[in-house]
Amino acid sequence: MTIPRLLCFLALFVANYCQSAFGAELKSYGFGTSNIVRDTKRDRVYCTVPAQNSVAVIDSESLQVLATIFTGSQPNALSETPDGSQLYVGHLGSTAQGLAVLDLDALTVSRYIPTTSGVVDVAAGQDTVYTVEGSSIRAYSTADGTVRAGTVSGIFVYGGCLALSPDSGTLYYYQTGLSPSSWYRINVTAWPGTTLQSGQWGSNGQSLALSADGQWITFVSGAPYYVQKLSASNPGVSQGQFDTGAYPRGATYSPDGNTLFTVHTSGQIDVFSANTYVPLTPISTTGQLNELQVDRKGKVLFAGDGSSLHAFFIGPPTGGGPLDAEINHAVEIRWNSVSGYLYQVEWKTSASANATWYSLGGQILGNGLTMSVYDTTRDSRAKFYRVRQVSP
Repeated sequence: MTIPRLLCFLALFVANYCQSAFGAELKSYGFGTSNIVRDTKRDRVYCTVPAQNSVAVIDSESLQVLATIFTGSQPNALSETPDGSQLYVGHLGSTAQGLAVLDLDALTVSRYIPTTSGVVDVAAGQDTVYTVEGSSIRAYSTADGTVRAGTVSGIFVYGGCLALSPDSGTLYYYQTGLSPSSWYRINVTAWPGTTLQSGQWGSNGQSLALSADGQWITFVSGAPYYVQKLSASNPGVSQGQFDTGAYPRGATYSPDGNTLFTVHTSGQIDVFSANTYVPLTPISTTGQLNELQVDRKGKVLFAGDGSSLHAFFIGPPTGGGPLDAEINHAVEIRWNSVSGYLYQVEWKTSASANATWYSLGGQILGNGLTMSVYDTTRDSRAKFYRVRQVSP
């Protein structure tokens, strides 16, 4: 069922977490994720949703799902280009072994780049995007998607994860699943890159976290039961230690680098001052949420695993002072519902019949009354809406 008229009613809303306590769960989403990244230019985070072969786009202010974009089989890894214009999506599935490139203004797939095998992880620079695939680290041109000849020598690639310095000149690779697990610091100002430094950190490597300014790096492994703040220019030098408890799984720095969030197999999210290494108030969760990411304003921590995704309030980056409240324009989409019927609100950016429709949030169960959904107009894009009856 399509509602034929255009809806242009403007409403005002205030972010729903302005009065929340630290660690309060703000929202739970009905899907799981294997990777989360924040948009450095916009109030958004992006999440892979392998069960839907898609990437979910979440407004980090309203916490609403802005779009669910089909990208291909088993999306697994995400990386935004430094200018914030594109998001690279790596796939593990046999029907989509490659990279999907999302235009972050249009929120559409602009092109695909074929790869030799499934993409384990991806790190996007302005001119080059790097992947872990098969037993190699490979490089592709962001201009035309062509693979750059050669691979970095002297590196044993076994699964693993990547991070790229803010200036795109240094690539970090950390093995996963090996005991011990090795890390490498690679100069990629020219390709093939040159290994500058290597070492080992722990056993059963899990993930790595690089601070937004590129100054600090943290390797996460199943053992020992702590992680360290390491100098990114010399990862062999530790600045201090964070005691996480048994079997660490993931970590992320706040955008300002002052706070480190970690998870381990107990499921609790531990919070540390990244400057004093003192434990702060932990965040209670149910289950083990392996993936962590903080929104660009440092207000919301997104945490997920293969079956769930949650948003937690963590307050201003300073940990004190008044919270900012914003009033923004929005569109209200209203329709008369039938009790027991399911509806899906959808949007697109063009009136063209061939333009792709995207879901605005999840399906809604009718109750026989007038239903409504709000969508932010903060990004100033023209949108067209419809309400589709899903069942019966």
